[in-house]
Amino acid sequence: MHLLRSLVKSLRLTAEMTWANFRAKGGKQPIVVIESDDWGSIRLRDRKTFESLERKGLNPGRSPFNTFDCLERKEDLDSLLNVLEGIKTDTSYRPILTLNTVLCNPDFDRIQAADFENYYGESFLDSYRRYYGQNLTQTWQQGIASGLILPQFHAREHLNVPLWMRDLKAGLAPTRVAFEHQFFGLRTKTSSPVQKHYVSAYSPESPDELATITGYTNEGLQSFEHVFGFRSKSFVGCNYVWPVALEPALAEAGIAHFQTRQKSFSPDPSRQGSRDIRRHYTGELNGLGQSFGVRNVFFEPYLDRKKDWVSTALAQIKSAFNLRAPAIVCTHRINYCSHIDPKLSGISLAMLETLIRKIIRYWPETKFLSSAGLADHLQLTQSGTRH
Repeated sequence: MHLLRSLVKSLRLTAEMTWANFRAKGGKQPIVVIESDDWGSIRLRDRKTFESLERKGLNPGRSPFNTFDCLERKEDLDSLLNVLEGIKTDTSYRPILTLNTVLCNPDFDRIQAADFENYYGESFLDSYRRYYGQNLTQTWQQGIASGLILPQFHAREHLNVPLWMRDLKAGLAPTRVAFEHQFFGLRTKTSSPVQKHYVSAYSPESPDELATITGYTNEGLQSFEHVFGFRSKSFVGCNYVWPVALEPALAEAGIAHFQTRQKSFSPDPSRQGSRDIRRHYTGELNGLGQSFGVRNVFFEPYLDRKKDWVSTALAQIKSAFNLRAPAIVCTHRINYCSHIDPKLSGISLAMLETLIRKIIRYWPETKFLSSAGLADHLQLTQSGTRH
């Protein structure tokens, strides 16, 4: 029965993605966009933290993100940039990765000193210094200047601050224990009827929470511009969750494009616990003229290190190209951070290099774009037809 359910689920997902690819816009030239989420966000501090959480009964191993994901180090960005730098093409379109960035992390000491009455955050640049004693500002700048990476906005924090602070103040035991380990990514029983964790930053359950989260989002976008010197053109909601009611504020702040899966979830703040499923295709426009780009290629070696992710991704890229849809690759930061498990990052980088080289070999005319570049491309092609 389990195998049958898995098969049915797989067939359904394939059908949904094929339909999304069929509806996609983008033109005849093969386009590849590589999107990677969670850069700048803390998760697990180190292996000792994991072991301590296990002893406390929080079972962090329920999620791979709570087992291997952590704040990246300078070595991780350098390794990624070195791989990209070493790949040459016969066109002007060099491989580029979109790094969706979290601008702030909780300042646990200040929050505790305030007896959980107020939230305080710190810049992700300060998190590098506090965790590793490293200054990564120049590394980011060099990567951007080289055209190998382009940061885009993910969140102010990868954290539902109102829900987390409410539960901390109420003294919810597992949440407090995790806090003592400077950790918030646990899967647990929260005070929300629908949220079993705290990492969906854009999941308000009341009009007041919507206003609060909108304010946080605007602050995060301002921080993004301050740190990087330009506005983010695209946005990806944490866990693919964000309310439609947030989109006008995003548009006003310069967000022209949404990175997403074929399905996203839109909370309705007027109905606590209510979420609407939205279905998307690349080139779709909302009522504000913002476009959507649907991730249709999945490259996540952290899920199974023995799987041939390169062949799987190439097959998904071929399926997209056959329907003249851009191939949008999803590959999370967890694959490339080495502090907890250096072997994983080594495997992932080697596979990524192989994947990009094979894309260039099989489709030499491929145009590599950032998510912001895809937004510009879609804007130019919106007046045309799919074919």
